[in-house]
Amino acid sequence: AAPENTLNQLLAEARTAGNSTAEIDALRRVALAHYRDGDTREAHRRFAQAAAIAESSGNPVERRRIDLPLLQQDTLRLDFAALEKRLKLLDGEPQQGAMVYAVGLNRARLQYLRGDLDGALLTVESTESRLRETASGNLRQSMASLNCIRATVRLLQGRTADARSEVRSCRTAGNPALNHYADLGDAELAIQAGQVA
Repeated sequence: AAPENTLNQLLAEARTAGNSTAEIDALRRVALAHYRDGDTREAHRRFAQAAAIAESSGNPVERRRIDLPLLQQDTLRLDFAALEKRLKLLDGEPQQGAMVYAVGLNRARLQYLRGDLDGALLTVESTESRLRETASGNLRQSMASLNCIRATVRLLQGRTADARSEVRSCRTAGNPALNHYADLGDAELAIQAGQVA
């Protein structure tokens, strides 16, 4: 209760001072802490609060910063309606770097979850092209992550040789989360090949 009271006091002081940026930043940081702790429901609530303040204060930059983690959460919650709405909103905004990656990644996920495998592959290719044009952020990790999505689609298509290649590419960034994803891909390939004991 003490951290909650401290947060509420900070938010009230920022609101009284008319400092919406401090209010948004505090809520975003608290949401990220909840997310890291595995409390996705509370993280979503705090992100939504921050988004509402950014919207009401007319701060599109902060709104976009908040929309990226909300986009990820929409995907993880399989909330297709919210995901489509947020993608449409973000499509109307200037995009580069992390936003290009997040929008492309989550759009491709939505497409393959809905069975539009060809659409998902086209989205991955388009996202890779846009990322190469700007070459900002962690390009290697972004490309490896997109390869993980492509591997999933190839597995669903039954294209095991292509999937195997994409799973290898998924590992190239040395990111533990992507390596775990690649391990799952390898396990699925082994199952499909009948190589399980």
